[in-house]
Amino acid sequence: GTLKGARGENPVTGTVAGNKVNLTSTLSFNGQEIKIEYEATVDGSAMTGTAKNPRGESKFTAKKQ
Repeated sequence: GTLKGARGENPVTGTVAGNKVNLTSTLSFNGQEIKIEYEATVDGSAMTGTAKNPRGESKFTAKKQ
C-alpha cells in the first residue's frame, strides 16, 4: 500500500490480524533512507499506536476520513 504523510507518499507493507496492525515503511530524508515500523490497535474508525525508527519511538493516533 501507500502511506501518505507530511513527507509525501511512501510504499508500506505489513499485516493486519484482528484489530492489530503492523506496518513498515522506508522514507527518504536528507538523502538517507529511514525505516519506520508501526504497531497499532484499531478501535472502530480510530487507530492508536507506536512508530519506531533508528532515533527512537513516538506515539500516534489516526482516524479514518
